[in-house]
Amino acid sequence: MRARGLARRSQTVPQSFNVQGISLSTYSAGGYADSRVVELIDRAAQNGATHVVFSNVALADLRTGAIGEVIENGQNQTASLADVGRAVAAAKAEGLQVVLKPQLVVHDPAFDQYNSASWINMVNPDLTISNPDAFFAAYKAHILDWARLAQAQGADVLSIGNEMVAATKPQYTAYWNDIIDAVRGVYGGQLTYAALAPVAVGAPVNEITQIGFWDRLDVAGFDVFPSLTSNTDPTVAELKAGWRDAQVFGQQQDYVEFLGRMAAHVGKPVIFTETGLPSFDGASDRIATSDGFIGTGARAADQGEQADWWQAFFETWAVSKPAWLQGVWLINNDPGRLGTYYDQNYNIDGKLAEAVVTAWFGGETTIGGGSGDAALTGSAAGDRLFLYGPDAPQAARLADSLETTVTVDVTGALSGGQAPTIRIWINGVDRGTAALKPLDSGYVNGEGVRFTQTQTFTFELPGLTRIDQLRIAPEGSGNVFFHGVQVNGVPLTGTSGAGGATTFDPGAWNAALATRAVGTAGNPIVVDGQGGFDTVHVLGRADQYAVQALPDGSVRLTETSGLNQNAILKGVSVVVFADGSRIALSDLAAGPGAGPAGPRELAGDLGDTRLIGTDADEIIRDPGGRNFLRGGGGDDRIYGGSGFDDAHGNLGNDTVSGGEGDDWVVGGQGNDLLNGEGGHDVVYGNLGDDTLHGGLGSDWVRGGQGDDLIYAGGGDDWISGDMGSDTITGGAGADLFHTHGNAGLDRVLDFSFAQGDRVNVLAGTGYEALQVGADTVIRMTGGGEMSLAGVRLADLPPGWIV
Repeated sequence: MRARGLARRSQTVPQSFNVQGISLSTYSAGGYADSRVVELIDRAAQNGATHVVFSNVALADLRTGAIGEVIENGQNQTASLADVGRAVAAAKAEGLQVVLKPQLVVHDPAFDQYNSASWINMVNPDLTISNPDAFFAAYKAHILDWARLAQAQGADVLSIGNEMVAATKPQYTAYWNDIIDAVRGVYGGQLTYAALAPVAVGAPVNEITQIGFWDRLDVAGFDVFPSLTSNTDPTVAELKAGWRDAQVFGQQQDYVEFLGRMAAHVGKPVIFTETGLPSFDGASDRIATSDGFIGTGARAADQGEQADWWQAFFETWAVSKPAWLQGVWLINNDPGRLGTYYDQNYNIDGKLAEAVVTAWFGGETTIGGGSGDAALTGSAAGDRLFLYGPDAPQAARLADSLETTVTVDVTGALSGGQAPTIRIWINGVDRGTAALKPLDSGYVNGEGVRFTQTQTFTFELPGLTRIDQLRIAPEGSGNVFFHGVQVNGVPLTGTSGAGGATTFDPGAWNAALATRAVGTAGNPIVVDGQGGFDTVHVLGRADQYAVQALPDGSVRLTETSGLNQNAILKGVSVVVFADGSRIALSDLAAGPGAGPAGPRELAGDLGDTRLIGTDADEIIRDPGGRNFLRGGGGDDRIYGGSGFDDAHGNLGNDTVSGGEGDDWVVGGQGNDLLNGEGGHDVVYGNLGDDTLHGGLGSDWVRGGQGDDLIYAGGGDDWISGDMGSDTITGGAGADLFHTHGNAGLDRVLDFSFAQGDRVNVLAGTGYEALQVGADTVIRMTGGGEMSLAGVRLADLPPGWIV
């Protein structure tokens, strides 16, 4: 693949569309329980997304309509609604709008090519629904479960279907109208349907035009995957031209004009509910390739083509945005569980395309974290500037967080239309191979041998690494010519050896490495944010740093822990430490002395301590003893230690952690984040919309007033949402979920009688238990209600309410 200099906008704008969504689909039972989900949600916000989309797949029997889990190769691919609910809560906590987009695949044993463990997407128009009444009754119940989840969790948009071409034919419109009426009865958000737009303008089947219920929806969804070129190595200009003029099945077509006609047909605002490109070579040609190529090795990974595709997309649709287009949802930025499959999938996280999407979405640009530069310069927009490799926040020092990248520019002799493969050894270790593409450069040497175009490959080593040996050789009888080899930008010289092997002298890199002592007190990293709201990320903890405002308006950041993160900051708004704490630099007063980094810190010792904050934002911490810790009127961070801590946030939006030991952790007023951590803790939110974590141990966890998120954690816990509409996860252990008649509308996501969980209704409270869709619901005199998500009332034995 060619080395790509991506075309990028000269500056970032606030955002390109009103709706900018990133989809986090999952195709595993535990997909939304993956630890990377929260990270990807956070990255979506940083990318500039306004929405995140959660998709899940279920399996329907085409004959009976019965809907269950997708089991393939012995693995469950269907995530639980409880896990989806947790993901929604995490996205809401980031301030993102949420879309729920359930998907359905079907099985019909009448198709000989499918066995009892197989399924097929409903994009096949030849599938026959033999009993429509049964099929749509089951699907209606399925979508109502999602609608109730959407209402309970505050999801903003619900898609009632996705690419169900066989089921959206005109004869089924009445069923869809009935589904829409039922969903409107339990869900108050926006409704859409994601229709598959045909790859060819003149295709005989067009789901968009066959649907007869567009007028009942708020927004029309088009899943858009055009074929833009047959070139396996297209430029941005070629891809952009392909939207307007591409040959598909022998016919020229203008896909932009076609989608405009489709928008006029539906008469609704349109969102591209799925679009994007896999990151394998030649994926822009939808006729010659398919999603079946992903991860098979049939094509090499190609992040550059994916990035160029997105650049062409935005230049086509965002520069001259049609009035009917509300926005776009990127497909499948999934929590990866299949390893190298995601190297070629639609996901953008960590790929070249992420920078392109972030620029056009108006998100935060990530700068730094490369080779340990002595200076970092931001853009006119909001930037995230890392003084370390951003994927290694726990590194002990700057050098450990970075990478050593060997870049090889090479051409190869063509033989029988085939190009050679090279193999590289670094410090005596085989680092693998790279296969050149047979792209003819037009150059022919004196012996009549044709050569490929120059191609670039990279090989990475962890940390800033000294290199004592670097050797590259063609596999077999191949013939190659190296135009250049660099290590983190430092060029090396080479000497040819036997068999076409070339040994490169790493001396220049090692000499450069010896002088790269940046981030020291004598050679601080100079950061210039330039403009926008800029955030600098550094290694370590806030208590390892001192900060000093200088007369010229810059800020000196000093540490003596050997992190190599000393810096001079200009035009920077916030510093974020690797432990998650942060400081705002706007309120620092210039002076000759250096104070502690961040808000005023009150610190105790190992004895019994009483610490009380003021109206400022403060960090209050005590490592041990029996402590009385109180925040004041600001947004405080309070950390208990190994003993008993009575910690109370008081006013403001506070973060309060008990630490080890049996603690009292109370939020007070404001929207607080509370963590009991180890021991048997009392965790009480009190006023505001709080997030409560019991942690390990058997805890007493109470939300208080407001709409709270409660995660009780391990141990046998007593849990009460109390007032407000709360979302509760008990976690491991036998938990007691308490409720009363004056409670709000609480929802328990993981009730398990077999695990020992029970419900406790306040004595004297009248109540009834009933089945509502997939949930057991306890309705009490006074208006309080508790729902047990996904629990069948008929399955609960006597004694589940105590």
